[in-house]
Amino acid sequence: MSAKITGKYSEDWEVVTHLSLIYRWIISNLSDFVSGESLNYKVSFDQFLIMYEIATNTNLTGSILAKTMSVSRSAISRQCRLLKENGYVVEEHLQTDQRVKFLSLTKQGQEVLDRLVSRYVEKYHEIESQMGREKVDGLLSFVDQFYTDVIEPSEYEDNKMGRSFLNRVQKMSDAK
Repeated sequence: MSAKITGKYSEDWEVVTHLSLIYRWIISNLSDFVSGESLNYKVSFDQFLIMYEIATNTNLTGSILAKTMSVSRSAISRQCRLLKENGYVVEEHLQTDQRVKFLSLTKQGQEVLDRLVSRYVEKYHEIESQMGREKVDGLLSFVDQFYTDVIEPSEYEDNKMGRSFLNRVQKMSDAK
């Protein structure tokens, strides 16, 4: 970039550059940091979240799960297929309508989920002891507020977190 352009945008451009570096770091590294535990069981972090949803909801179908997680039905089908191949999830047909399939965890799937939840809670406590509760709460509050003020009301149509994310954040905030 020429000096003329960088001089014109220097103050704002430095902030944009800093944000873009943070974004790239999050995409590159945070996913590995979060998924590290679940990969020991051949489960991605997204699959772990699917297992959690299955364990905490009754009569859950792939369609309902896709809506809850704000992803496509085909994405849920792919993830559930892998979970079934690993022996963690089964589909049970509704007796009155064989087209309806409810998802549930196998005993092995529940054991893996229990271990992962325990490990993620430990990991959270490690982060909290390093950073302090105030900073963790501040980060969560900032991200929630950023979503509420910037992302949710935007014109961006392909927002995969969508309204269900905002509703979950509201429920968590109300529970405190």
